[in-house]
Amino acid sequence: MDFVQNNQQIFAYFGAAALGFYSLRILLHVLRAVRSFFLAPMLGLGVNPSRLGKWAVVTGATDGIGK
Repeated sequence: MDFVQNNQQIFAYFGAAALGFYSLRILLHVLRAVRSFFLAPMLGLGVNPSRLGKWAVVTGATDGIGK
């Protein structure tokens, strides 16, 4: 019976570690989104394409160029 309890305890540790790892990843993604979409524009740190000069969006990289 002690063997079964030890295995359950090991799986509980692995589960807790996996939960912590994925929770941290989700938190970092949320913080990155908050920084990119809310903080950067409010602080003037976003990229303004009109300040970069003339630019264009190229679509159809294999078939549409030259048509």
